[in-house]
Amino acid sequence: MKKFIYIIVRLILQTVGKLSTGIRMSYTYGFTSGKMLEYVYNNKPSGVTKLGRILDKFYLSHRGWQSVRERMFNLVDVISDTVKILNKKCAKITDIAGGTGLYLYKVIEKVGKNKVKVVVRDIEEKWVKEGNKKASLLGLKEIISFKTGDAFNREDLNRDIYNSDIVVASGFYDWFEDKKLIEKSFKLIFECLPKGKYFIFTIQTKHFNLEFTNAMFVDFHRRKLAMTTTEHNKVLQMLKKSGFRLIDFKSDSWGYYIVYRTLK
Repeated sequence: MKKFIYIIVRLILQTVGKLSTGIRMSYTYGFTSGKMLEYVYNNKPSGVTKLGRILDKFYLSHRGWQSVRERMFNLVDVISDTVKILNKKCAKITDIAGGTGLYLYKVIEKVGKNKVKVVVRDIEEKWVKEGNKKASLLGLKEIISFKTGDAFNREDLNRDIYNSDIVVASGFYDWFEDKKLIEKSFKLIFECLPKGKYFIFTIQTKHFNLEFTNAMFVDFHRRKLAMTTTEHNKVLQMLKKSGFRLIDFKSDSWGYYIVYRTLK
């Protein structure tokens, strides 16, 4: 019965549902691609016909996407607050897998153009090109730059974060069923980051219906979605093992996503 329901719902989403811009983008670019997240963050319903706009409004107002937007606001607040704590003339921020990095523009807007330099890394060349194009159009290419980078390549990673004040990973750890990969990432960042600097990251600790969401949508490679969650206590264990010291954390209203601020 469950499989039959999933087939029917998926059929509806992939036909009538595509009148909604958000649902259509979920299948075109991937459910949690940088492009899709930008659309969710902007939260301006649109679609083909009035029905499409109604569907899109319903889609974007779902508590799953509400929690993603709240995660973004929390992340911007935590990073901006950390820039103030550092009290440097210009703090360097490096995102190890940031896609098109929309939330980082909000950080720049909040703290001021002269207070930060931002490097956004991503393994996908298309997001790097799109990010640099947008930065140039906004006149921010001297403030924020995008480059191709593998978050698990030690030498490559070290070139960008050895002199960073803040390293960020947003949404990156929500795809690893094997939690040892998260531990590996924590360890790599700890080894590359200078002492006294910050590592800020997000983890999806809960989900309203993970099985259903994975069954309905595709990832940015257009493969079956394989999103995961990691319990808060497990995150704390991995942090302790890595050497990072937890400073604080901030959750959304439903406890789905937590933003962690740690210090080396």
